[in-house]
Amino acid sequence: MRDSGRPTLRRRLWRWLRFPFAIVAAVFVALVVWVAWLLSGQRYQQMLTQQIGARLGAEVHVVSSRLSLHYGLGIQFDTVSVRHGLGATPFFTADRIDVLLDLSALLHGQLLFRHIACTKPRIRLPEGMGTTLAVLRRPATAPGQTESAGQGAEGWFSPTLALEQLRWNDGEIVYAAKPSGASLLLTHIDGALAYGADMDLTLRLSATLGQNGEMGQVALQASTPKWKGEVILGQIQWQGEIRLNRMMLQQVGHSLGAEWPPLTLDFNGQYQGKWEGPLELTGDMKVTSARLGGVRIGEGKAKLTKLRWAGSGGGIFTLPSVLSAVVAELRIEDMKGEVGDWSLPVTLHKGDVTLRNSELTIAGVAGIYGAKSQITEVTGILKNFLTGQGPKLALRLAADLDLEEWGDQMLTAHAEALPIGFSQYLTQPRGRALVRLGLQTAGARGALNYDGEATFQQAAFHAPQWNVDITDVNGKVQVSKTALTTDALSFRIGESRLNVQGDVRDYLASQPKPDLHLAFTAVHDQDLVPFLPQGKLLPQGGTLSGQVGVALPAQGEGIQVNGRVALNRVRLDLVDFLQPLEVVDGELSWQGQSGTFIIKQGRLPGGEFSGRGRVQSFTPLNIELSGDFGDLNLKTALALDKPEDTSLTDANKVVRADLTCGRLTYKAMQVEGLRLSCLWHDRQADLHVTEAKAQGGTIRGEAMLWPDSDAMFVSPQLVNVSLPGFLRALGTPTAALSGTLSGEGKIYLPDWRAWDNLARWDAMLSLAVKDGVTQRLPILVRLWSALSLQGLLSFQLPALPNEGLAFSSLTGDFALGKGLAVTKNLSLNSSAVQIDTRGEINLAQRTMDLRIGLVPLHGITSSVAKVPLAGKLLARGADMLTTLPFRVSGAYDDPTVTPLLVDMGGR
Repeated sequence: MRDSGRPTLRRRLWRWLRFPFAIVAAVFVALVVWVAWLLSGQRYQQMLTQQIGARLGAEVHVVSSRLSLHYGLGIQFDTVSVRHGLGATPFFTADRIDVLLDLSALLHGQLLFRHIACTKPRIRLPEGMGTTLAVLRRPATAPGQTESAGQGAEGWFSPTLALEQLRWNDGEIVYAAKPSGASLLLTHIDGALAYGADMDLTLRLSATLGQNGEMGQVALQASTPKWKGEVILGQIQWQGEIRLNRMMLQQVGHSLGAEWPPLTLDFNGQYQGKWEGPLELTGDMKVTSARLGGVRIGEGKAKLTKLRWAGSGGGIFTLPSVLSAVVAELRIEDMKGEVGDWSLPVTLHKGDVTLRNSELTIAGVAGIYGAKSQITEVTGILKNFLTGQGPKLALRLAADLDLEEWGDQMLTAHAEALPIGFSQYLTQPRGRALVRLGLQTAGARGALNYDGEATFQQAAFHAPQWNVDITDVNGKVQVSKTALTTDALSFRIGESRLNVQGDVRDYLASQPKPDLHLAFTAVHDQDLVPFLPQGKLLPQGGTLSGQVGVALPAQGEGIQVNGRVALNRVRLDLVDFLQPLEVVDGELSWQGQSGTFIIKQGRLPGGEFSGRGRVQSFTPLNIELSGDFGDLNLKTALALDKPEDTSLTDANKVVRADLTCGRLTYKAMQVEGLRLSCLWHDRQADLHVTEAKAQGGTIRGEAMLWPDSDAMFVSPQLVNVSLPGFLRALGTPTAALSGTLSGEGKIYLPDWRAWDNLARWDAMLSLAVKDGVTQRLPILVRLWSALSLQGLLSFQLPALPNEGLAFSSLTGDFALGKGLAVTKNLSLNSSAVQIDTRGEINLAQRTMDLRIGLVPLHGITSSVAKVPLAGKLLARGADMLTTLPFRVSGAYDDPTVTPLLVDMGGR
């Protein structure tokens, strides 16, 4: 049913209320316009700046102000600065501050300014630290409450600052550390501080570290649920979350005037406590690009299980004071990095790190080193790690190292620190080593000290100096910065095992100082070949046993080696012109540059011997020895076909030798009772034969040899030596001449190995043969034939007696040189004839050119008388015939005899 025209209830209510609503709206609009007009004036600016200054306890200066509608209704202050008194440097500045009005309080006739928004604020700490306390002061009214009519500076519509929210936009904080002058800069700060309904505080803050965030970012959320409005900052109980993103710790430390280690830190954690302590923090952290001394961390993850700061105790807020009151516990979950200059990766799987009393303690750290080595345990303590004095480290490390992987890295990384030429003694390490090592440092410039031990298990390495592998190394070595020490270290060379004990001091210096003792039993000769000059030791299954010591005397005159070695069936090639000798049973002992040796039984290819001697000096060699040969075949013992040694390494050696030999045989010559002394000096050998029996006589003499040129000088003395045997020894055997030979001379041989070639001699000889017989020498035959002129005409030659021509003496002097033998006084005397000879013999071509004078003697007159022509002459007067001259020339075997003018006597 339609309305009968009477107004409805809604319309009647509107008619009644529209006028009050219009009046209220008009009043409200008028009020807002009026308040806006008021706020645009300078009166409220002065009043608010005075209240802000009073709250901050500082002088506030505003360049200009105007009405603000940006964040709400309020006053905008432009170019604001806050300072402590006139003339002081502002510790707070802002491009703009909006102080906003609480519209709900406005309805109650109150001008309450509860919100402040700062645009590009800048605050300097610690000068501005007091402003933080002032901002946190309890507001004039609790949130949600209004003030009474009479409250305020001047009653209704009097401006009052009752802060409920503070906002920062694009702000900046500068912390200037004193007295270093360094500063930490926080930029792009966005934050909000708000009071809750229960008077709690809520804080949100995000900022970047550095001018452009190059040192990282920080984000903070905090609340104070139990805050009762305390003005003292240290009494406020905070709780919340903190996040650090890529914070560069070293750069932050520089900004605070401290020397912190380089690392990049990410942290996400929770905290609770008071700003002045106690404060607790937990969370997860990630570290990258860190370096602590010689340790580099590429990436690491850890859980901060506990960090508690006890507080400053009312003292000055400094970094050392903070660290001394901090207790932190960190559990390593995964960490990867490197140590030193080595490229081997280190991965830690577990470990605990504790910070207490400014000391960093680590325990139970374990992981993997490289691909094959294990870090079994690391414990230690690090002091002063965040101070400019540098860290002090005390670390204990236990590891199971793979030497093939780790050793090559160590040798490469420390190549410059190792002694020169060290790589010639040790390369290609392999095997395993159980290492327990302690490391200590003393400050940033303090030297690194270390000590510990290494237990080798089946280790090995290659020694390029001798091209030999040292294997099966087992035992323990004590390690310190100044010395390596071992009580029992064994190793194997080839098939031989050796043991060493002692120490090496200053082992990284250019001149290490060893004091080592090497013991070995039945070391095979073939295993020692690489350590001796090439070709000196000829392996044949012999062995050596004994001890060797290596030490550096206190006087520092160089490394001294001493020892005592027994030789069993060891074959040596020591003398250039002799075959290798074998020491069947011998002993060598020495100390430094001197020593003694005994050869109880030795063997040369030509015979056996024994001997002893004393070494006065090894370098240069100075030795005295004596040797005794029973029966020696010198031809078998000599090795004249060896290649010549042209080196001058033994130019200064001195060898004194006294040798005896029961019987010496060389080719056809045999000597008995030989006593020989030798002095080798200045590349010269002086020989002296004291006595030797040969061919029924004796031989004495002296000789000098020059091995560089193979030359020899001999000065022999022969007494009553069988002439046939002597000629046979010279390689010219003959039955045509006999007798006993005596003589002396001086002989120079350019090559002593051709001593039996007379054509190469340079000599002066005096010879005498007595009681001999010539057996139809071609010269005598021709001379005898020439005595009969009738026989020459009739071709009938008289014959010598079948038994030969006996003579009492054959004497003469010879000069040999250039292949010739020259004599002026060769004389043969017999009962029948005297033959005097002068001239020369060509030893190389085996020819002669002699002048012979034949003198018939009393014993042949009756025989010569039968010769037709010569007999008549002799018969008429033998005294008148003095000499029958002849010339003998031509080959040895077929000489030509030419009679010369007969020399008649003067009567």
